[in-house]
Formats: sequence, C-alpha cells, structure tokens
Amino acid sequence: MGTQVSTFHRMTASAALNDLKPSQLPENKPIADFANAMAEAVSAYNEKFGRHSRTICMVVDAPEDNECDQRFIESVLLANHGINVERRTMTELADHVSVDSRTHIVLIPSLIDPERMVEIALFYFRTGYGPNQYLNDSHWALRESLERSKAVMCPSVPQQLTGTKKVQQLWYSDPSVMTRFGLTEQEAERMREHFAVQVDPSVAKETVAAAL
Repeated sequence: MGTQVSTFHRMTASAALNDLKPSQLPENKPIADFANAMAEAVSAYNEKFGRHSRTICMVVDAPEDNECDQRFIESVLLANHGINVERRTMTELADHVSVDSRTHIVLIPSLIDPERMVEIALFYFRTGYGPNQYLNDSHWALRESLERSKAVMCPSVPQQLTGTKKVQQLWYSDPSVMTRFGLTEQEAERMREHFAVQVDPSVAKETVAAAL
C-alpha cells in the first residue's frame, strides 16, 4: 500500500507542478526494502551457522484480512533473492514444527510436498502481536520454542515489547528501567528527553490529571 500511495503522490505532484522532475521526488519502496532486509537476515543466518536455507516462514492469521502486501513481499523475495516463503498459522506451526533439541534448527513440512522438510532461516510474524492472538497454550509454547531456536525472529519478543505503549511509558516514567540495561543515570536522563509523556489511564486520577 505504501508503495502505491507513494506512486500516486509522485503522479499528482508532477501533474500539479509542471516544472517538477520525477528525480526531485524521494523514492519510497517499502516492499523492496522489507525484502532486502529479510534477505540480508537469511544470509547472516546461513553465514553464522554454516547453513544453506533459502526459506522464510510468514506467520499469518486464519483467516487473513491483510494478504495483499504480504503477497507482494513474498513475490519480491522470490524474484529478487531466490527465497521461498512458506505461509503458516500459529496452529499449523504448533502441530507440525520441529525444533532440533541439539542444533536448534527449525524444520517444517513443505506446503507443496508435505513429505519434505524445509529449514526455516527466518520467521516473519504478521500475527502474534497481542495476547488475544495466542489462542491456547500450544501457541505460547510454540513462540517460546521459536525464540530459543537459531532462526531469525522478525520481530523478536523483545522488539515487540519495545513497541508497546506500556513499555514506552516505563522507559519515560521510571529512569531505573534504563539503568537496568546498562545506561548511566545521566544517559537515562538524556534518553528521557526524546520520549513523550505517557500515562497509564488506569493509575490514580491525580497522576493522569497532573500529566494532562
């Protein structure tokens, strides 16, 4: 969607401003950038662990309401990088994933040939961002198992938590959170300058009123 909107903006700007050249407008190619980043992660995985995987697993909802951009990324990965994408739901992975207890390599049955196991270099999560998307204990166990494997997580649990409002609120409101991760008190204070004030509405009314 971002790529198409950017193309539309370039068209309207060029039409409205006759002397504007396309080269003067910034390019916006998120699909290619996403694919490039994931391809680099696959290469890093293979280089670090001496593997030869060319497969990414895209973890999706069932049913999936936002499939269009996912398919664009999938096609660019294959066309530009020779990387296959296997689409799986949490339930499908929980039922069929195999994580080697010794090597921590992840294998799943190929969608085209279920008798053939394929090694997954990277898991790209398009679901699993909230507790309501983990429907049962097997989904939680699956995520823990994948996080402990050698496969690249996109994103990992720490990355997901960093993007939540509650964690961002803690970064701002409690400097000790930053110092626990190696920052000095002075560095923590400088970091706080870059965070907007965030208050949990479930705390005391006086605290919320003071923030407002």
